[in-house]
Amino acid sequence: MDGVGRSGRIEGIHAITGLSVTPRDIVIVGTTLLLVVSLHLLLQHTTLGRKMRATADNADLARVSGIRTEEVVLAMWVIGAALAAAGGVFLGLDTLIRPRMGFELLLLIFAAVILGGIGSVYGAMLGGFAIGMAYEMTAGLPFIGTQYNAAVAFIVMVAILLVRPNGILGSETT
Repeated sequence: MDGVGRSGRIEGIHAITGLSVTPRDIVIVGTTLLLVVSLHLLLQHTTLGRKMRATADNADLARVSGIRTEEVVLAMWVIGAALAAAGGVFLGLDTLIRPRMGFELLLLIFAAVILGGIGSVYGAMLGGFAIGMAYEMTAGLPFIGTQYNAAVAFIVMVAILLVRPNGILGSETT
């Protein structure tokens, strides 16, 4: 056998950690990591990434500096739509596909962006990780049912925002 049991989970990982990990889960996590690293490389090491950061920081100054901000904004929308589509595909691989399948996640996504710090891509990633962990770890807590997953995630968000009002990686506003 190749380490995959009848249930579809990888038996060695299940035996060691007690977690049920399927090959599909590994593909989703691996592809997500690839997309995150690709986004980082795009933002930090390409001309388009520099233009995106300049436009996000100060669109007027970027425009005066010769950056075609309309094209940069269009590129941002295209990249954002592609990443959202990838997220939808990953959600569809993990759950039952239905017409409004991502709608219940919308509020959590906004919470992740706010928690990470408005305008910070890396903050949004960290905020999403914090909100997602709080949401998923609720099932293991005694006296709290899974119907309160979102409430616990928002309590974590409020607690972090009380300590860091601008978000995890948000900058001070002037």
